[in-house]
Amino acid sequence: ALSWRPRVALGHAYAAGDHHTGDAAQQRFDPLFGARRFDLGPTGFWGAASRSNLQSPAVRFEMVPHRTLELFSSYRPVWLASSRDAWVAAGLSDPSGSSGTFVGHQVEARLRWTPFAKNLWAELGGAALTSGEFALQAPRARGGTPLFAFVSLSGAL
Repeated sequence: ALSWRPRVALGHAYAAGDHHTGDAAQQRFDPLFGARRFDLGPTGFWGAASRSNLQSPAVRFEMVPHRTLELFSSYRPVWLASSRDAWVAAGLSDPSGSSGTFVGHQVEARLRWTPFAKNLWAELGGAALTSGEFALQAPRARGGTPLFAFVSLSGAL
């Protein structure tokens, strides 16, 4: 009943991974098509988490402090569903499974301003992923903390 309409949402994304690389059976979920925006990251440009070999709970917070302003943030730890399969989004794999399954912690935030009754909207946002054991130890892994920021201006007649 608050005027700023807070909302907390919990979610969980799971997409199977291949259990035994090199055999004839392929168990990895292949999304084929589909947008990531609504739950796995800010835009198609940021794709640290994808619906292949993924296990990831999430918490999301939204609020509308003013009729022209919306705020959103989320936190999502990311694991591989199978340690022997790839972190598909990064193109990294460890068929031995010895690099673990934890990819890292993803945080995201966005501010949306709609000053003219939904005819113009501006967004400012970003995302970051801290490196977990898999992102640090997998063959060819570079570690680090990837960052993504965006500004968007859109309108409608």
